[in-house]
Amino acid sequence: MTLRGLSLAFLVSSAFSGCMGTTTADVRGYPLYSEARPAGNQVARLSTLLPGGGAPGGGSTSFIKTVDGRDVSTLDSLFELLPGCHVVQTGTNFVLASTAVMWTGQLPSVAFAFAMKAGYEYLVVVELREGMSGTGRIGIHGVEQDATGKETATFPPMSPRMAAQACAAKTPAPAPTVRPPETQPTP
Repeated sequence: MTLRGLSLAFLVSSAFSGCMGTTTADVRGYPLYSEARPAGNQVARLSTLLPGGGAPGGGSTSFIKTVDGRDVSTLDSLFELLPGCHVVQTGTNFVLASTAVMWTGQLPSVAFAFAMKAGYEYLVVVELREGMSGTGRIGIHGVEQDATGKETATFPPMSPRMAAQACAAKTPAPAPTVRPPETQPTP
């Protein structure tokens, strides 16, 4: 996926804002369950991390289009789900708006099979990657973070059909890349 005419200033601001967007644990999301609302540490949270401090536009509230087949694009940008496997699908009309720039484009819809855990946050991450001759590329992947905000796994995008099959089998495929625990050097 190629971007043309992307300004260097936007790319620089994107690099510095990559760590922004993760919400604090006390902020509650839109509940995507019908049961009585459990405590925040008993649900998983789902949101999108967009480059440059941008926000979705074009009538959408979220770059996430559907969760388990339900259209959530106009509901909110932070969601709560019960633990278990959920199919999360992105939209195809990408509108990125920030105070510095607005960019629109058509992207392929991708999906993720997130085996969600209580107290964890799941992010659909959209990254701009600088290319040659003023072009750039867009990368989309999923991230799992524990309650402390530490990244514990990454998920590659897949087709919606493959994500649905993975959740039906109750095993995400392809398997996420698990981050090994950090070790301290021995003296």
